[in-house]
Amino acid sequence: MYGEMEVLFRLGPLSVTPYSLMMGLAFLLALAVTFLTSHRTLSAERIVALVGFSAIGAVLGGHIVYSLAFFPALEADYGGYSFILRFHEGGATLFGAVFFVMLVCFLLARHWHLRPAVLMDAAAPGAAIALCVGRAAEYFNGQGLGQAVENAVFQRFPFAVCTYMDEDWSEWYLAVFVFEAAAALILFLLLIFLRRRSVRNGFLSGLFLSVFCASQIFLEQLRADDCIRFGFVRLTQICGLVVLVALLWARTVRLVRARGWTWEETVRVIRFLAATFCVVFTEFAFEKPQYYPYLSACIVLLSLSIACPELIRAGKQNTVRRISGAVISLVLGGAMLYILTLGLENEWDYLYALMAVSVSVMAFDACPRNKQE
Repeated sequence: MYGEMEVLFRLGPLSVTPYSLMMGLAFLLALAVTFLTSHRTLSAERIVALVGFSAIGAVLGGHIVYSLAFFPALEADYGGYSFILRFHEGGATLFGAVFFVMLVCFLLARHWHLRPAVLMDAAAPGAAIALCVGRAAEYFNGQGLGQAVENAVFQRFPFAVCTYMDEDWSEWYLAVFVFEAAAALILFLLLIFLRRRSVRNGFLSGLFLSVFCASQIFLEQLRADDCIRFGFVRLTQICGLVVLVALLWARTVRLVRARGWTWEETVRVIRFLAATFCVVFTEFAFEKPQYYPYLSACIVLLSLSIACPELIRAGKQNTVRRISGAVISLVLGGAMLYILTLGLENEWDYLYALMAVSVSVMAFDACPRNKQE
């Protein structure tokens, strides 16, 4: 049953629960996937070291960043500052785990005299499947819930889960953890498909980070359970935005060094900023309804930023192909406006749709390409 953490058996002082078994399964799957996808580029010993140290880094990093986020309250609510070292008491944040896994890749790459991108690419598929299993494991610890589901059509798993307050009263809540697990599974399958092709170093890890961050920015907004907040902004969303900005900066610097600053870099940065503005706007609008009248202006801004590249190409080259591309872009922009207004019942539906499109644009611009740009 959802949220039940009964102890299955004990190993000395350790209590083994369904959640801990799922996390163990996540580690084993990550190890198996990394071996199957990287055995031609890394030895078995290095693969075991990479996955093992990454798992340790994920546990340490997740707990340390969680402790730092609640640092002012550690003395009063967590039994003192020694909570930072009491990893067995729980408390973790996802991006803390991701950042420390990246740190492990950098340190091991330095020790083995490899490029960090090689190890990060090797770790990406395993990290995706581990993330999928880890999110699914939230079924057992009672996390990953959204708002209450009132539509009887969706009051069933996997759309929602039923929580029992007592014997006579239960309520259905949106199963956000299922959506997060599904997003990680799709990302894993995409990485496996692309891994079989010839890809340049850094592409798979860049794709993983961009899609992962964009999905977390959106899906975190759906969650209504315990999460680390600063005001109404969630820590996960801040970290996701920081990583996307870093990826865009790295991609832009590489392109500028190769060919100088061109109009394409200008368009890419402006489009990314427009999408970021729309995401920030939705965060404000979710908390402050007085921003709702400006929603249509944000939709138009995002639509124009999507169509802008083809419009500029058409003006510069004046070819039938470019002009056709500009027309198609404008049609797609109009179609997006139509879809956003089709079948949506209230302002929140519009905000969710705008955020989904915005984070998709951000991921597209930040993600590196598997070709020489």
